Amino acid sequence: MDNFGGFRVSLDLNRPLLKNVLAMRFSAVYNETGYVRKPSVDRTNRQQMAVTFRPHRTTTLTVSLEHFHQFGQRANSLTPRDSLTLWRSRGSPTWDPITFTGTITGVKQPVGVMPFGLAGGFGATRILQFIDNGKIELITKAANVNNPLLGLTMTQQMVSISGELSGGSL
Repeated sequence: MDNFGGFRVSLDLNRPLLKNVLAMRFSAVYNETGYVRKPSVDRTNRQQMAVTFRPHRTTTLTVSLEHFHQFGQRANSLTPRDSLTLWRSRGSPTWDPITFTGTITGVKQPVGVMPFGLAGGFGATRILQFIDNGKIELITKAANVNNPLLGLTMTQQMVSISGELSGGSL
């Protein structure tokens, strides 16, 4: 076991069953790589089996079978950042992209008016899916809003806390 909880177990068995006629080999590996950030893990499970049969001096038959399975759950590449403090200091503004209404400290704003403290559009083009109770409730594209040259409309905007510093490209 290493410092991050990773380990490796292997088995290699090679045996003659009938001398100079029949032999079998079985090997297996289970490898689990641990990481500092939990629950990140990389698991590899593989087995291989081969049988060699030599009925005559000039005839050899070999049969092999392999199995491989890998599971990986990687850590986020970006470190966490605090956007909650800034959001709360601005009255916890929210935006409903379905009804085009916003709220500040729970008070609804006029339709189509972006609440103070929120900024529309990141300028990125990432497609976002908002999932609730296992089904997609909204699909949107982060983009600069109302740009007819790009064919973008109000429904394609993404809202963020204005003044928030990004930790890298989205």
